[in-house]
Amino acid sequence: MDDENSGHVLRYDTRAPLKNPASYAIFNAQQLHPEAACFDGAAFDGRYIYFAPLSSGHVLRYAVAGDFADPQSWDLYDARPLGMQMNVGAVFDGRHIYFCSYCNSTMLRYDTAAPFADPDAWDTYVPVENSGFDGGFFDGRYIYYVPFTRAAAPGESVFHGSWLRYDTAAPFDDPAAWDTHDASYIDGLHTTAYNAGAFDGRYFYTAPWRGDRDGGHAHGRVQRYDTLGTDGAFSLRYGDVGHNGGLCAAVPGPSFIVNTTGGAVSIATHQTLAPGVHHLAGVYDGACIQLYIDGALAASRSACDRPLQQTDIPVTIGHIAGGSARFQGTIAEVYLSPVAQSADWAAATYRAGAPT
Repeated sequence: MDDENSGHVLRYDTRAPLKNPASYAIFNAQQLHPEAACFDGAAFDGRYIYFAPLSSGHVLRYAVAGDFADPQSWDLYDARPLGMQMNVGAVFDGRHIYFCSYCNSTMLRYDTAAPFADPDAWDTYVPVENSGFDGGFFDGRYIYYVPFTRAAAPGESVFHGSWLRYDTAAPFDDPAAWDTHDASYIDGLHTTAYNAGAFDGRYFYTAPWRGDRDGGHAHGRVQRYDTLGTDGAFSLRYGDVGHNGGLCAAVPGPSFIVNTTGGAVSIATHQTLAPGVHHLAGVYDGACIQLYIDGALAASRSACDRPLQQTDIPVTIGHIAGGSARFQGTIAEVYLSPVAQSADWAAATYRAGAPT
């Protein structure tokens, strides 16, 4: 069995047959540099895919508009001089890519609005000591790093449960922007050793791994964190990419999330919009959640038949929950309806304001 680090990136066309070999393509990143190998997790910012380096400190980037097989579509940046060590996972907040440090506490982020190879586009900070993380989440304002291993004292577990959180509205190197919470014991259970997880728009769910409290066996204690509570009712988004767990695929294209008394319900188109002016409408009536694009129904599914969560939180436009990232386009008009509107209404509203 090959035990060498690999630089082979595998791409699958989700619109092609799963079992057809022609649906797959491979690019060997070691064409760029021998150390362009061994990555663990990736994030997408709408233009580029960033691969998190597990051991090399070299960040790999692919321009999705380019030819997958063309080395010119790929970039490699050696972030070791900035302090980068091992990473598992990466998270995008709408502006920055955050790399989730693994077996170390040196956090790095990259400003996607700046040149990739410019050291000034990168920030480094060590918010805690002797900790490591495995994946991360973004809830619209905060970056959460999933606790994994630490430098443990003799007799103590190498796995820890101290979540690390960064407030994206504050400077990266501001100590006050970072806080921690030890969630090692929840509901009477030992809750450590997780490999990232998933986010449903309200809750983070962690994926259980194999700790040192179960006789060497994998455990099944899923940990869930409520990021929202009653502090939100809905979110209509132009795009939603690159932050779901740090190890997971992106959810491109417009999406609509509602926070009900029974939890979050969401729907997405899974397809990016063409450049230009667009009309987006999200509709929820309890039984069904729908997303309209340019007056036409783009996605629909049944819901939980629960009412929206009542909240006094002000509506925010062009950003989420006070986070630092901002929508880069122009929002011409916003309308909030006290009742669920019909398909005819969505079509008529689009036609009334459609560009000519």
